[in-house]
Formats: sequence, structure tokens, C-alpha cells
Amino acid sequence: VSLNPPVTKLANAFAAQPIQNGWSTGPLLWIKQHYPNVIKHVGALVGNVPSVLNSWAGELHALDSLGFDVTTEVTYAPLDTQFTSDVIKMQQAGVQLVLLDQADVSAIAHFVDAMQLQGFHPALITSSGAAYDGSFISKAGASAASNVIVDLHESLYLGQDAKTVPGVALFDHWIQVAHPGYTPDIFSVYGWSSAMLFVQALRKAGADPTRASLTAQLKTISSFDADGLLAPDDPASKQPPACFLIAKVVNGAWQRVTPSKGFICSGTYLYDSAVP
Repeated sequence: VSLNPPVTKLANAFAAQPIQNGWSTGPLLWIKQHYPNVIKHVGALVGNVPSVLNSWAGELHALDSLGFDVTTEVTYAPLDTQFTSDVIKMQQAGVQLVLLDQADVSAIAHFVDAMQLQGFHPALITSSGAAYDGSFISKAGASAASNVIVDLHESLYLGQDAKTVPGVALFDHWIQVAHPGYTPDIFSVYGWSSAMLFVQALRKAGADPTRASLTAQLKTISSFDADGLLAPDDPASKQPPACFLIAKVVNGAWQRVTPSKGFICSGTYLYDSAVP
């Protein structure tokens, strides 16, 4: 899975979860439905690196199209750990929805800690998945961590969905066989699901596969979910997933909020044609 959309677009590149310039509207529609009063008072924390800025441009395009107003945008350098002034800036601006979609797990943990110390309690704090990490609760503390909801295009692969999703159970089992005690992250999921996509195409390529026959079969896989580990997407046409789930930290542990199983498949993937 390439984090660089131009690589995704190459004719011989296929991703288990394609990443393009744009954003999934489903989670934003969910916010708009459940927290309608926050969408005109949005603050965002954005990592100041090119790939993140491109991703933010796609998300901002989706936000604008759905009537959200980002009133406060702050950027940070990759090694920044102090966010007090940024939190105060959002607090003074009357921000009611804090978007941490374009931040890494360490920055998110430091940011929500700073929010708690400043007594800044907006109506909603969201992350598009980076916070769903085995280190987040310990880094932020259970109290601060519980203020964040995450929308994910993957099942709860840290173990919470292992009893109901075969793909999660298989992934979690073999992670521990290969590396006992290791806590997987999204890149572990990308590696595992990429191998599943490769093997699926390899089997379809027949008893005497070639690079050409493998590529031809990859071009036919228009629906892929890694046995429930991922939300459905379309590797053949490089279409990112639109389905999602909502999770949060409750009593110091991750749990699903909605739906009770599977994914919510509302909204679409909105491409941003302004980003090359």
C-alpha cells in the first residue's frame, strides 16, 4: 500500500487498500448527522509534510463540499511535542469539532493531553484512524484518550473483532506466531492484506504463472476485503474504501461504537481533482 497517490496510479501497482487524492465522505456525513451544531466551528491539526498536506487538501475539499467550515488550522513539524499554544488558539476561536485526521499517534496523544490540561472540551474530537494504535492509550492516558472517536476503514485488528471477523483472527494469530508479544499497527495490516491480494491473484493465474498473467488477474479483482479485515475496496480500479466503523476508548480499552459488526457503507469517496 503506497502512501503516495502517484504510485498508486501506476499501471502495474495494485494496493489492498488504495490511497488516492480525496476523502471518504461517510464519516463526515455521520458527524453531520449526529453532531450538526459543530460543523461550522472546526479546528484541524495537520502534519507539515508533503504527503500529509496532500491528504489534507483532499479532506478539506470533502469538508467544503458538505458545508463544514474550518475556522482554525494549525500545522506542526514531525518532532513537535508541545501544543499548548495551538490548543489555546482553538479554544479562543470557539472550535467545537477538532479534527486530528492528519496527525500521527504521538502528536494526537500530546495534543489531547494539552487539551485536557487547558480545560478545552469541544463537543467532538475525531481521528480518521491514526489514534487506533496499540500505543495511544499509554501515550495519552486513558482519560484523555477516551475523548477521541476514530473512524476506521479496517476492522478492529488489535483484537477486539477477532471473535467475529475471521480475517482479524487469522491476522492476530500469525502476528503472534511470527513475532510473539508484538502489537500490530496499520502498516502490519497493509503488509498482511497485500500478501493476501497477491496470493489471490497468484492462484487465479494458474499452475504456471508469469508476471503478465499475475498482473492480468490483479486487474480482475474488483472487490477485496482481506476476509473482513478491511472495508471493501476495488484494487483493480484503484478505488479506495468508502465504508467505515466508529470506535473509541472506554474504560481504558478500545471498543466499537457503531455498527455492532461490519461497516457503515454510506457516502462515497470524493476525489480532489485539484491535487495532481
